[in-house]
Amino acid sequence: VTEMWQERLAAITSDLAALKAESREAHVSATEKVNEAEQRNRILAERLEELEDSTKRNARALERTEEDDAKRAHDHLDWNTKQIHKLEEQIGILVKKEAELSSQVQEHIPRAQACEEHLPQVEEAVRSILKLSGDLSGAERRLEEVTLQVFGTEDSMLKALSE
Repeated sequence: VTEMWQERLAAITSDLAALKAESREAHVSATEKVNEAEQRNRILAERLEELEDSTKRNARALERTEEDDAKRAHDHLDWNTKQIHKLEEQIGILVKKEAELSSQVQEHIPRAQACEEHLPQVEEAVRSILKLSGDLSGAERRLEEVTLQVFGTEDSMLKALSE
């Protein structure tokens, strides 16, 4: 009985040692897996923190960019509005000038028509003046020729008298 009991005790002790070894291996394996999982968890937490920081930076940069874009658009809109007001003022000035010039043209139309009515007479007078000018030039040339002839004749007569 004692032998059997010792054999069973040895078998139980052997089984118990095998179970302890298996338990240690399972514990080591589980510990490794837990450590790996914790390491991955830390890495993921760091990545998540980096991603959150990056997202915050990007959000701030985007907000600044949007503010800058909005300010530029607002400034451009203000500039365009000022330009429109200037153009409207210039248009008003041009409309007034156009009205003034139109009224001046209307005032000068009767005078221009009167000038047009007298234009044939003026043209005829200019032609007459040009003709008279030509006739006068011819008469002056003839007068110079006659004067030279008279001087020549006087010289001849004086020579004839002195001889």
